[in-house]
Amino acid sequence: MTRSATFILCVLLALQGAAASAADPAVRPEGGAPGRAYRPMPYQNLVLNWNEAMLAAIRAHPPRPTVTARNLHIFHSAIYDAWAAYDARAAGTRFGTALRRPAADRTEANISAAVSHAAHRVASALYPASREIFDSLHRRLGHRSGRDEDDPDGPARIGAVVADAVLAFWAEDGSNWREDFRDPTGYRPVNGLAAVPGAPGYDPNRWQPLKVPNGTARDGFGNPVATSDPGSYMAQAFLTPHWGGVRPFALPAGDAVRPAGPPVHGDPRPYFDARGRRSTGHDAWVEQYAEVLALHGTLDDTPLGALRRCVAEFWADGPRSETPPGHWNQIAHGIALREGYGTGETARLFLALSGALHDAAIAAWDAKRAYDSARPITAIRHHWRDATVVSWVGPHRGVGELPGRDWLPYQDPTFLTPAFPEYVSGHSVFSMAAAVTIAGFTGSERFHDPIHPTTIVLDLDDEPGPDILGRFVARDLAFDDHAGPPMVLVWPTLFDAAREAGASRLYGGIHIQDANLRGQQMGRIIGELALKRAQALFAGTAPIEQPDTPPGHGGADARKALRTP
Repeated sequence: MTRSATFILCVLLALQGAAASAADPAVRPEGGAPGRAYRPMPYQNLVLNWNEAMLAAIRAHPPRPTVTARNLHIFHSAIYDAWAAYDARAAGTRFGTALRRPAADRTEANISAAVSHAAHRVASALYPASREIFDSLHRRLGHRSGRDEDDPDGPARIGAVVADAVLAFWAEDGSNWREDFRDPTGYRPVNGLAAVPGAPGYDPNRWQPLKVPNGTARDGFGNPVATSDPGSYMAQAFLTPHWGGVRPFALPAGDAVRPAGPPVHGDPRPYFDARGRRSTGHDAWVEQYAEVLALHGTLDDTPLGALRRCVAEFWADGPRSETPPGHWNQIAHGIALREGYGTGETARLFLALSGALHDAAIAAWDAKRAYDSARPITAIRHHWRDATVVSWVGPHRGVGELPGRDWLPYQDPTFLTPAFPEYVSGHSVFSMAAAVTIAGFTGSERFHDPIHPTTIVLDLDDEPGPDILGRFVARDLAFDDHAGPPMVLVWPTLFDAAREAGASRLYGGIHIQDANLRGQQMGRIIGELALKRAQALFAGTAPIEQPDTPPGHGGADARKALRTP
């Protein structure tokens, strides 16, 4: 061991109690129970076993895309750093090359021990309610916490040291983990919970929290509704409105890729949409929300309508409720299996991907807070309040006529619409950033290969047996009835999947087109930046970010430095 590495280890050993106490909650429990449908150790790939355990914990907790992206990045940073200590070239995110082990120590057994101890320590801190999952996997891999970590030169100790350093670094990232990620900025919506779209004084350009039915009251069709009884609904609040100020991975600042604003109702000034078409702000607003309304008139049980409904449901937040960051993590999981990656390649892939997804959350939420724009559910109810519209009528009722004031997005009635503003589409930013990162890392856009399909272990669709990568089959729908043949989604490339994920938010009544297209533009830049920084770490040339660097550092002139969409 080098003198500098020994010194770092000694200091960390002396401060471990403080580091552990800072790290443990860095990552504050979210409640919930151990994950469902988790099968321990289905893979020979060490990182994939730990990744699946982490996703199982995420699925068991409330779906919070920003928090999920952050936690996945912390988790995979620790795995990468533990692996990097045994690589001849790579630099870790926290210690650079200072923990590099001598060539004689670079055995598979040592790498496995270091990675597993780092993963177990971080995952247990992030999701303590799922500790049973992590303990079980750790034991199955032949490891144990405690005395295994006492040897200062041993791989278990290396894993513990990098885990504590990663957790301590991200404990002060601006996310406000100490208060369960609650907003410290005092955000208040312009349109309050009781505001009525179309009423005098209502602002159709601004977000409004909704009363989301909880299922205790139902209408004549048996669907959940919100009544005057507060016990019949959950009152929304903007989820993590402060997230644009969280410390990024590769972005210079949360607002570095903030796009031009969305169209504005009542604005006569010229407006250029994401396709470059010119109109007024008002005309573009009407056109784009009308597009969502018109699409909902096609969500019947014809082949096209059924396929669009299937697309909306599949991409809603991932096939097993891991939110978009977890969904793309699962896609990368299958890519790693297809490529036959080992521990090092998988650790590198997930560092780059998780960094891109973390930055995507920060940039998307910066725009959401900056523009505070209206979701289709309130915009359509405002503008078409007194009109009769043809649209999806509600669960298991298909398409029909209804008053504009009662318009519904194609969603579960106990969800309705996400609890944060519309612009930009988080799905679009996440998905394009992920596609760019995965394609750049693997050197190929390929996703589905119809000639030589590759199967993966996890079963996510309605077909028996393992799934085919880049293909999804559904026989039924969750939000409506379907009497036709199975619906098949196929994505030849990763970018086809990313574009469909963005389009799904229009089919689901969640976003307008500019939120989708400009979100994709942001995602491309974010993916490129994340991959560039990750590759510098792989090459051992990246500077190491210091713990006392303020979140969002170096971003004062970021918009000028980057090609903002």
